[in-house]
Amino acid sequence: MFRGLAKLNLDNKGRLVMPAKHRAALPSGSEGRVVVTLDRAGCLAMYPLPEWALVEAQFARVGMDPKVVALKRLVIGHAEELDIDGAGRVLLPPVLRDIAKLDKTVMLVGQGNKLEVWAETEWAAERDRTLTLPVSDWPADMNFVL
Repeated sequence: MFRGLAKLNLDNKGRLVMPAKHRAALPSGSEGRVVVTLDRAGCLAMYPLPEWALVEAQFARVGMDPKVVALKRLVIGHAEELDIDGAGRVLLPPVLRDIAKLDKTVMLVGQGNKLEVWAETEWAAERDRTLTLPVSDWPADMNFVL
C-alpha cells in the first residue's frame, strides 16, 4: 500500500529515486519493475506489476464504447514497463515527462495501489482545487469522514 507525499528531484537523465518506504511496499511479484503511464488527472501513474495486470484485465473486460476505447488507447498506449535500478531509480521516458510537464522537482503521491508523479506546480493547483471543492460537490455515496 502506497501512502504519503514526497517532494523529489529528477536527475539530469530524468530518473526518479523512489523513497525506500515505497520500494519496500512493492509487492513480491513486482520483480523490481513498475509500469508508468498517463493518468487522466495530468500526472503519471506508477503501478507495481501485479496491480498493472489488474488494470489491463479490467480494460480487457470492458466493451467497445468509443470513450472506453479512447481511454484504453491513452492508458495502455503510453504504458512503459520500467526497471528500478540498484540505487532505487526509475528512468521516466522523455515523452511521458513532457506530457505530464515534469521538470526538476516532482511530487510523488501515494494512492494505495499506485503512486502518482506530479509536476510540483500542477500538484499544488490540484491540491488547492480539491481543498476548495464545496462539500455539496462530493459524491453522495462518499459517506465517510476524513
